[in-house]
Amino acid sequence: MGDLVRVRQNDYRSRRGEGPDVLNGYRAVVTAISEDHRVEITWRDTKTGGHLSAWFGPQAISSGALSLGYAMTVAASQGLTS
Repeated sequence: MGDLVRVRQNDYRSRRGEGPDVLNGYRAVVTAISEDHRVEITWRDTKTGGHLSAWFGPQAISSGALSLGYAMTVAASQGLTS
C-alpha cells in the first residue's frame, strides 16, 4: 500500500452505475489490497477537492490498466509540482 500508480485505460464506471469514472492518466495511490488480489486506488477529485476511489481486479491489472507511477516521461509529468 502507498505505491503511486497511473491509470492506463479509461473505465467509464458511472455509465454502468458502478461508481466514479477512472480515466487514462489519473495519478493515484494504492490504499488497500484485498485477499482476492483486488487493489483499491484513491485520487484527488479536482472538482470538489475531495478524494475518490475505485477497485481494480487482478485481470484489469494484468491487462495493463495500472502502472507504477514513480517514473514518468516528461510529457506525462507536465503539470506536476515537485
